[in-house]
Amino acid sequence: MSGLWQRLSSRVRSQSGRGLVAASIWQLSNYLIPLVTFPYLARVLGVEGFGLVGLATSIMAYALLVTDWGFALTATQAVARHKDDKAAISRIIWSTVAAKFLLAVVCAICVAGVAIFGAADLRPVILMALVILFANVFNIDWALRGVGDLGSFASISIVGRVAAIPPLFVLVRDAGDANMAVLTTGIGGVVIAVLSQWRALRLGLIGRPSTSFGAIAEALKDGAHVFGATTVISLYTNTITVVLGMWGGPGEVGLYSAADRIKRPVYSLLSPIGLVFFPRMSTLTTTDEGAAAQMARRLLLFQGGTSFALALALTLFAPLVVRILLGAQFESVVPVLRILGWTVFMVGLSNVLGLMIMLPFGMKKAFTYCIICGAVAGTVSMFPLIYFFGAEGAAAAALISEGAVTTSMLFVLSRRFHWMRFKGFRHV
Repeated sequence: MSGLWQRLSSRVRSQSGRGLVAASIWQLSNYLIPLVTFPYLARVLGVEGFGLVGLATSIMAYALLVTDWGFALTATQAVARHKDDKAAISRIIWSTVAAKFLLAVVCAICVAGVAIFGAADLRPVILMALVILFANVFNIDWALRGVGDLGSFASISIVGRVAAIPPLFVLVRDAGDANMAVLTTGIGGVVIAVLSQWRALRLGLIGRPSTSFGAIAEALKDGAHVFGATTVISLYTNTITVVLGMWGGPGEVGLYSAADRIKRPVYSLLSPIGLVFFPRMSTLTTTDEGAAAQMARRLLLFQGGTSFALALALTLFAPLVVRILLGAQFESVVPVLRILGWTVFMVGLSNVLGLMIMLPFGMKKAFTYCIICGAVAGTVSMFPLIYFFGAEGAAAAALISEGAVTTSMLFVLSRRFHWMRFKGFRHV
């Protein structure tokens, strides 16, 4: 027993163990902090004010999607591969920030246009959301992840989100303060951006400004495939809801959305694994391909097994979970959740195959094509499935889509790497 405890303590004290602990604390804060702010905002702003915040946030989500351009992965990967070359990291940071700034300016012009021609009560809320956009530009926590400083990444993120709470209670006092509610989110973003840059300076990661149009263009080119894949996923996800609403009505959308809301936090339990091991895989693929192969197979077995267990738990305990979280009147959500829950397993596999193997090994085009394959499979299947089965059909289409992504990734990787074939897993 003491030997087991010593091995467990050793694992926790290792770099990966400390990273997983930090990432898990960060993930937990993402659940707990909204529990403080959400009830207050709902009570003070009311349905209409809360709706304005939601609409402005949705519009800004598209701007943030474009501004990020996949840098959260590609820039993190670039930093991880140059973690011992601080001059190179500084150039990566300046080039990435410059590229994000140019994209943000274009997005800000578009968002301002929406504000000008939009409803009068929505206009100040959207314009205030621009603070969130530009705070994201100068947030370089991805560089901290790249060098493996996950403790600072988690601490800075938590401090930033907590820093937004006092201004929220001071500035948001009635239903007309929707713009102030959005501003407080921006304040948190500014705090995170400032602290991430301060930490990077302390680590010597930021030097004198050094970039060029060529470096900016290269950064945009490097992130293009990831951005394309992210965009396809976003469009496909929205299309399911739209088609379900057109053919099934609000009731069917409510069933699907309720099941999806239960599924998301279950899957997010796996996100700390990606935060810790993506930078390490990005480094190993350039320094020790054998070690990278071994880690990839172990990650696939571990995350695949964990995600399978989570999907099975959702299937078995769906009635109990729905009754506790939603109430007896949402009993019709149970069959939808039982189908949608298995996307946790498929996404758990595809995240290792795509994010932990394909991207670190430079297979960006293949990664994008696999995502497109899944979107096509889901789109083709969604129309008859939704037409005949409503919310359950939408869940089945989502499962087919994720299954196609996973299957295509397995096919591509098994042709590229001998250690991804079935026999190769004997040596894990």
